[in-house]
Amino acid sequence: MNTLDWKKLDEFIKKRKPVEVSAGILNDWFWTAATVWENGKYRKGKHRACVSSYWAIPGFKATMKNGDVVEVVAYREETKKEGEARKRRSDIARKRLHKCAEEARKSMANT
Repeated sequence: MNTLDWKKLDEFIKKRKPVEVSAGILNDWFWTAATVWENGKYRKGKHRACVSSYWAIPGFKATMKNGDVVEVVAYREETKKEGEARKRRSDIARKRLHKCAEEARKSMANT
């Protein structure tokens, strides 16, 4: 699994001082990107961006003071610990989805 290299993103911000930075999957930017840095600080909920993929390339796009947009490929291999945490989150989400679907089936059966 490829995941965004937050260290590279942080180094870029410190060195180049962009106005705004968005992170996501470069191959599918519209559906995966979110702003993670603006007004001189990280935004709350910066992890709302989808920044991991088995097949695509994570990265970020930085808007500079002069208006230029710099696209940076910035990914690394996911660690075992990160993979386990992702699997736990996925399992929880799957259980919630199944519960919701079951409740909907029961509700429809009662009408």
